[in-house]
Amino acid sequence: GDELAVDILKKAACELFALIESVHRRLNLLYPTLVLSGGVLEHDPIVKPLFIQMLNDKLPAIKVIEPLGTAVDGACMIAMQKLHE
Repeated sequence: GDELAVDILKKAACELFALIESVHRRLNLLYPTLVLSGGVLEHDPIVKPLFIQMLNDKLPAIKVIEPLGTAVDGACMIAMQKLHE
């Protein structure tokens, strides 16, 4: 209910969107896909919905998908690859 905190979170969502928009413009991918991960983008009730809405409104070609695992899963996969090199 803190208006200042809500404003900060809304600005964070806008900044995150601006970053994605910039990368999207530079890469010009045919089938852009975005994975949202991290505490804020996975759980925050203000940032995530606002960010998703901006994506849907302004960059509808970007498909948002769920992560296939955690950061720990990724680290374990990298470690296993290193063991087999």
